[in-house]
Amino acid sequence: MKKQDSVFIVDIIGDAALHTAEELGIHINYVYGDFLDIVKNLKDKDESVSLKGMKYVLLALYMPFIERRGETGLYADVTLRRITIATLTNSDDEPMVRYQKTFKPILYPVYETFLSNFAKDHHMSSKDPNSIVHTKVDVMGASPISGINDFVDCINLDNVQFLINSTKYC
Repeated sequence: MKKQDSVFIVDIIGDAALHTAEELGIHINYVYGDFLDIVKNLKDKDESVSLKGMKYVLLALYMPFIERRGETGLYADVTLRRITIATLTNSDDEPMVRYQKTFKPILYPVYETFLSNFAKDHHMSSKDPNSIVHTKVDVMGASPISGINDFVDCINLDNVQFLINSTKYC
C-alpha cells in the first residue's frame, strides 16, 4: 500500500514566518495554538528577562483548523480560521497616526511578505499569493489583550483557504 508523506501546516506557516523575518530583517514571534496557548506564550515572555522584548511582531496561527482530505491530486484543502499579525501600539494615538506608526511600516510589510513566502512553499498548489483566499481585517486595539497588558494593532487573516499538493509516495 502506498503511503503519503505527512504535511504539517504549522511548519509551512512557520517556514513562511521565518523567511519573512529574514527578508524584512526583523524578529517575528511565531506561535500556534488556541487563544489561551497564545496568551500563555506572551505571558511567559513577559516573565523572562531575556525574552521580554521578543513578543512582537507576533504571528499567531489559531487552532484548530480544517484539512479536507481525499480529493485526487491533493493532499488537503485547508481552511485556517485565523492568523493574526500584531505589534505594540500607543492606544492614545489617533487612527491616522497609528496607520503611519504601525500599519504602514510594520504590519503591512509583514502581511504582504508573509503571503508571498507562504505561496512559495513547495507544498502549495498555487505560487500566487493572490490565490490564498482570506478575509483581511485591520484592527486597532482599543483595550489590552485579555490576560496581558499589551495594547496592539493587528491584521487578522480570517478563513484562510488554500490547497496543498499531494506529497511523494513511499
